[in-house]
Amino acid sequence: MNTLRHLFIVITAITGLSVAAQQTPAPSQKGAITITGATAHIGNGNTIENATIIFENGILTAVGTSSVSAKGTIINATGKHVYPGFIAPAKSLGLIEVNAVRASNDQDEIGDMIPHIRSIIAYNAESKVVESMRPNGVLIGQITPQGGTISGSSSIVQFMPGTGKMPLLKQMMAYTCIGQVPLEEVDGGLESLEGTNLIKTTPNKHKK
Repeated sequence: MNTLRHLFIVITAITGLSVAAQQTPAPSQKGAITITGATAHIGNGNTIENATIIFENGILTAVGTSSVSAKGTIINATGKHVYPGFIAPAKSLGLIEVNAVRASNDQDEIGDMIPHIRSIIAYNAESKVVESMRPNGVLIGQITPQGGTISGSSSIVQFMPGTGKMPLLKQMMAYTCIGQVPLEEVDGGLESLEGTNLIKTTPNKHKK
């Protein structure tokens, strides 16, 4: 009996840790929130010392110096830094969970020329890898298929696990090109590429 009781306690503790590790979406913002005293990094290389940042209904409404009037709940962030959300470009986040498990690997499809592939179809918004992005300040990603010569089109998504909302912000109408693509290998030749773009995903990859 004691053994069963101890086993029950261990299982309960493990279950509790698992639930606690999952991200819970915040409730809708009820009133204005102001962050004061922080160094605000605007995102264009400029900073504002002793900044005042206000957001209402989940949207930034003011970013300026201390002359901006605070409203609502005030958070004193003196000595801290505030950054805009980071963007992860050309990543396979949400397309692969465990490298060694083929069933969880959707970053690469069969074939060498597969421009019809769209990464959003296989994207797993509830991936544990994706879930680890938001606490580290990465809020948006370009989910890019890998492999082949023309791997398909990427998608811009917002990392928002647990909300049940569609994370797609923009479906890229461009092909991910791995290396240089000889035109004779593209069905229809040069004319078939009119109105499209081949994009590079790393500095070493070719752009047409």
